[in-house]
Amino acid sequence: MYCQSSLIRAVAFCLLLLPMSAQAQQREQQLHNLVMLLQSPDPLKREKSALEIDWILKHSPELRTIEVMHPLTNFWLSQLQHPDWRKRERAAVYLTNLQPEFMNDTVRIALISELEKQFEKIRKGDFEPCLDCDDGGEEGYYSWLFEAIAKMRDERALPLFSRIGSPTALAYYGERGIRVVLDNLKRTGVRGASGTIVILSRVVDRERGGFAGYVATGEVLKEIKESLIMAAKDSIADDLVRVFGIRGLKNIGEGDVLPILEAIAMTDKNTNVQAEARSAIQALKRK
Repeated sequence: MYCQSSLIRAVAFCLLLLPMSAQAQQREQQLHNLVMLLQSPDPLKREKSALEIDWILKHSPELRTIEVMHPLTNFWLSQLQHPDWRKRERAAVYLTNLQPEFMNDTVRIALISELEKQFEKIRKGDFEPCLDCDDGGEEGYYSWLFEAIAKMRDERALPLFSRIGSPTALAYYGERGIRVVLDNLKRTGVRGASGTIVILSRVVDRERGGFAGYVATGEVLKEIKESLIMAAKDSIADDLVRVFGIRGLKNIGEGDVLPILEAIAMTDKNTNVQAEARSAIQALKRK
């Protein structure tokens, strides 16, 4: 009876597997047909096929083979040349989310090239207006692309970020990027450089792991400290510059800046700056 019962269960289990196997075969055939459609002369058919392939692969990642991924990736690479930024955005989102085994030099260079080509538009702020866009429209796309490429930490993008001067993007490159940030700050001064001071205050924050895993040390830390002191003391600078200058000094945690902070707490005209200085003083005295 036991053997008979075991046999019945085994047969039932096999029967359960049959529909799943049939579904898998059907899915593979559907995927093959969609891949073939990527060669269609009709651009709408190609795009629709690519989106359907993406959907299938999200639900069946085991189907990500070279035979599928190579033509699909080539399609999205071609879309990076499209005049419509929405098409390029969709392509860039796909390409930046490629699995490591498919993220090759061709893809990386194409993404960097897309940012390079749009440099003048980004610099001028010449974006297509989009009042109903929740994601910021064209400006939101370039902002996202900027950070996505910075997170790749590709050496070939560093000259572009150095030319643009984005402190956030440069900080992803660790000490090399922060040195560029400091050089730029020497030329521009701290006034109005709130974005730079915010980043510098983060890369010295050991307790929170710095910025993107980088914590400044050594000579770079000394240079940052000097810049943060200038930012904190500059009464004409933006309030945000002074606040994050003070916060950065607190993050460094060295008590020799206490007289500077005490003077700011007593004399600064902005109550938020005064409060930040008092908070920093208390934190440093506890150390």
